[in-house]
Amino acid sequence: MRATVTIDESLLQDLLSVCQGEDYSEAIKKALREYITWKKWERILTLGNRFEWETDVLPKLDLFNPRKYRQRFRRGGK
Repeated sequence: MRATVTIDESLLQDLLSVCQGEDYSEAIKKALREYITWKKWERILTLGNRFEWETDVLPKLDLFNPRKYRQRFRRGGK
């Protein structure tokens, strides 16, 4: 897709100095991809603040350990 945008010349020169050997188009594509990746990680890392975690969650998860409680996971048996 082609687009016409106005970019500050000093910002573009800084980008090109970081992306050595790449042309304008490739440097901008790379910068956009990295920005999108960072935003996705930011969303994932802040997701933990939306939930209230119990402090004793590990003992509860241990109940689902099939090696420890084999009878619970057998077909048709208790």
